[in-house]
Parts: sequence; C-alpha cells; structure tokens
Amino acid sequence: MGETLAIDSSMVDLLGVWLGVDMATLWQADEAFFEPLRDREIVNAMLREVAGKKVAEANLTEKVKTQKAILRDHLDGSNDRKIVEGWVPKWLAFPPCAYAGRPLPTLDRHKRIAPLAKRLPARLEAIPAGETCARQDGSAAAPAPAPAVPGAAIAAE
Repeated sequence: MGETLAIDSSMVDLLGVWLGVDMATLWQADEAFFEPLRDREIVNAMLREVAGKKVAEANLTEKVKTQKAILRDHLDGSNDRKIVEGWVPKWLAFPPCAYAGRPLPTLDRHKRIAPLAKRLPARLEAIPAGETCARQDGSAAAPAPAPAVPGAAIAAE
C-alpha cells in the first residue's frame, strides 16, 4: 500500500497521525540518511537528542562529519558508546517537529491537516484474522483476511 501513496503528501501525514504510526518500529538511520546531512545546527540537535546535552555541547564546534560519526556510534552502539534504540529524527515522526526555527515542509503540511485530523473518527480496531465482520444489517460477512506476510508483495514482483 505504501507504494500507492505519494511521499511528501498531506495524505501520508494525515494517515500517519490517524493510524498512530510509530516510525521507530519501522525505520532506522542508515547511510542514505546520514550522507546528505550537512547542517551543523541540525546534526548537533540530533546529537543532543541521542547522546545528551553534555556530548552535544562538547562537540558543538566539531565538523559535521565528526558529529555524525558520534551520532552513528550511539545509534549502532559502536566505539564504546551506549546504544540508543528507537530513535527517529523529529521530522519523521507523526506528528512531525522541527529541530530549528527554519521552515520545514513536513511541519507546514502537518499544520494544514491538523484541523482535519481532529475531525476524523476514532481508529477502528483491527478484526482478528478468521473472525467475521458483521454487516450493518446484522448479517455475517466474509471472514476477515489473514494479515499480509511482510515482504510478500516484494517477493511477488
């Protein structure tokens, strides 16, 4: 289903909030995340989040490359750093947040959809596989489908 949703869209933001998506269970930082990071203020804010205020302040004037290496060490638990699990950048969370006072398109989109998200009905609880869904008229419907096997769509391609 994710392949049918456009990234950078209000619909993705709205669904992420409505479904209560926890990106920490779905994503982890990798080379594709770290390589384009160039902003010292942002990287230092991430370092503060992951390694703590003391480490971030001690490395405030270090090169971005050095700060990213320390950040990675904490996320990987390498170089005798305490591992930090379940971290995602603020802008990747639902709802998103910014690290700096600069414009952030993800946050701007969220602000536009927030009033709409408040009007959505409460999320429906998933019906366990094999149980029947009752129709509004009270008659039984087809059994709920079994959950998809992770990676099945990819394997089928």
